[in-house]
Amino acid sequence: MAKHYNTVTQPKPTADLPICRPANLPTHSPARLYAFTLTELLTVIAIIAILMALLVTFYSPSQEQRKVFECQNRLQVLHRALRLYMLDWDGFPASPYDSLDNDKDGRFDEDPPDGLDNDNDGKGDEDGIDAQVGGLLALDPYLRSRRALICPADRSPNAQAMDPLYSSYQGCDTGTGFVTGVQICPQGIPTYAITRFLPGDDCHPSGRDDDNDGRVDEDPVEDLDNDANPLNDGDDDDDGRFDEDPPNILTQCTDPDKLRQLAVRNTSPYFPTPTFPADDTVITWCVHHRYIPNTTQPNYVKGGVPADLVLYFDGQVRIQQMPTTPDAAWRRKPEQP
Repeated sequence: MAKHYNTVTQPKPTADLPICRPANLPTHSPARLYAFTLTELLTVIAIIAILMALLVTFYSPSQEQRKVFECQNRLQVLHRALRLYMLDWDGFPASPYDSLDNDKDGRFDEDPPDGLDNDNDGKGDEDGIDAQVGGLLALDPYLRSRRALICPADRSPNAQAMDPLYSSYQGCDTGTGFVTGVQICPQGIPTYAITRFLPGDDCHPSGRDDDNDGRVDEDPVEDLDNDANPLNDGDDDDDGRFDEDPPNILTQCTDPDKLRQLAVRNTSPYFPTPTFPADDTVITWCVHHRYIPNTTQPNYVKGGVPADLVLYFDGQVRIQQMPTTPDAAWRRKPEQP
């Protein structure tokens, strides 16, 4: 007897339905119908490889560009902190690479903070070793984060560990490297230093004791009687001689960059008018974008030359070519490439 089904509530089993298949349909399994051929697979792999190569090519420069922008921002933060420090202390923090005659007695760093009067002048601890000041590290109280002292492109262990005694912007620039932890640069030149000439040089801001009386630059040339003749107008040191120990940086130094030092912070009568560093004075520069880490391959370049980020006294941060000689680093001007 034939079975009857309610097609609405009880569909008829498919086993009872006739199988209809076109005559030209192959009897392959469904998996074989949708498989890729070898040519198609190789084409897809080649396309993916090309896209990955393009991604890597464009990703690396964009990452370095981001680090450059972030480094520029950090240098500007350091500039603001340095200006605040100047307002509080009427000067700039000396670095480990400076040697100053802080008490103007013709000697350098001879009375460190040890509680003793090492130079027997009746005062104690007034001319300490400037390396103990710390340079840019002295700006720590003026920064929201010590991260401002570290360049994002600096991959050194000290930078990665956020060493409190390390800054990416204070060290010896050797051209192909960056050396810290030494007081004198055996090669190269310090990036941050408030003096750019050696003690005893006519251009060193601490001057020289020309009259051998144990004091430095204490008897300047000055026109006290307004007769347009400044000679023999004042015996400032009461030694019976007039104007015999003026600031050498003004009277003897002929270097055109003599006022491009942070330590130039003199006032009348030593300078005719209060004098501050020139606006284009180089404060420091960052060397960590020049080369790919642990190689000598150029990384961030300008005009085909590895580039530095240079911070100037007026707050500019310029991307400029790496100097050809170490001494040229601090002599750069903002308008140079």
